Amino acid sequence: MWAVIGCSVLVAAIVVVVLIVISASGSSTDAGATGNVEIFGGIPQKGIELGDPKAPVTVSEFAEPQCPHCKDYTLDEMPGLIEKYVQSGDARMELHLLTFIGSDSLPGAQAAYAASLQDRMWQFMDVFYARQGIENSGYVDQSFLDGVAEAAGVDVDQMNADMSSQEVAGKIADAKSAAEDAGVNGTPTFLVGPTGGDLETVSQEDLSSAIDEQLAASK
Repeated sequence: MWAVIGCSVLVAAIVVVVLIVISASGSSTDAGATGNVEIFGGIPQKGIELGDPKAPVTVSEFAEPQCPHCKDYTLDEMPGLIEKYVQSGDARMELHLLTFIGSDSLPGAQAAYAASLQDRMWQFMDVFYARQGIENSGYVDQSFLDGVAEAAGVDVDQMNADMSSQEVAGKIADAKSAAEDAGVNGTPTFLVGPTGGDLETVSQEDLSSAIDEQLAASK
């Protein structure tokens, strides 16, 4: 089980403790925000994966839909990494969504994984973060999710049909299991390594240098 402080996740033996932190990301959602969805154009995408599946380096991210730090990374730092490494075919990315912050987290993750069945998860989460509101304020309602999906180019009706599917539930369970196996203790957390090999946790600040090191080792 998870113990949570803001966007931190700690493995707990018995109880789940959630301390809700009202982020400084804004007091309300920006209904017209579209994030950086244009950066995904032309990049291979399948499920939770972004980029050439044969890229020599893999970057695996663990995030939470309501985490303000995940929002900041996605909107401010990730575009540069995608342009430098993913568009070039040097790296591929994976996105694993956790749901520990509270009541608005689960429907956000369900919708994102439903979008992944259409290979539009990355666009969905980019717009979601651009419109992120106050944690657990109830903002992640059907209208919010439908609006995010429309802006991300997701088939809304299909997404809504898939949200409660066993396939989506399995993806959420898989992400939690993967986080436990990797010893994830906060979001966003990043693992970097050779594609098909062992990945190691790196700090957000060291992401670029870690990718560079792996690229050098792959040659």
